[in-house]
Amino acid sequence: KAFGSKVLIRFLHEFNGNWYVWSGNKNGREQGGPEKVIRVWKYVVDKFREVGADNVKWIWNPHGPSTDVSEEDWNDIANYWPGDEYVDWIGMDAYNWYPKDPWGGERPFRDFDNCFRKLYDDCSKLGDQPIMIAEFGSPEFEYEGMTKSDWIKDAFSKMKTDYPRIKMFVWFHINKELDWRINSSTEALSSFKGAIQDTYFVGRK
Repeated sequence: KAFGSKVLIRFLHEFNGNWYVWSGNKNGREQGGPEKVIRVWKYVVDKFREVGADNVKWIWNPHGPSTDVSEEDWNDIANYWPGDEYVDWIGMDAYNWYPKDPWGGERPFRDFDNCFRKLYDDCSKLGDQPIMIAEFGSPEFEYEGMTKSDWIKDAFSKMKTDYPRIKMFVWFHINKELDWRINSSTEALSSFKGAIQDTYFVGRK
């Protein structure tokens, strides 16, 4: 409140996965897991509003397809929606983990559409808030002649032409589980630099 300027808070992110203690998966699953997430979300947002911290904008942020995201009906992202009055931005996270995660598990290849198409369409049905990609990335790979450099080019092309409600993105630029960094190779960095030179991706207030 005292800061005055806008603050974006991405609270309870990736709530539909199985890896965070606040997820529906770890709080009851089909026995009320999503409902518990909603109650916590509303409780925290209401607390901020009670003290007049109206400069906070709330990012509601599910994860896209993953071997760690349950596809059972109880985990449908619509079951986690707290309502228009509680969401300012819709966030999306997804990754291409191909070919293996660092724990030895094989992972399917996912291009940008496989990461985000269904999630974007499902989110678009829930509210008319602006959409952001809060996390995305790919490691170095080779798949049917495609590399990380190609993946980056395709991702930015698709964002521009097929996903008009995406107004912000954050590349997960860190060597963590895998090397997600945009400069994991000279080719990947070159593709990233080339892609963001498009005036479509220049920030506008």
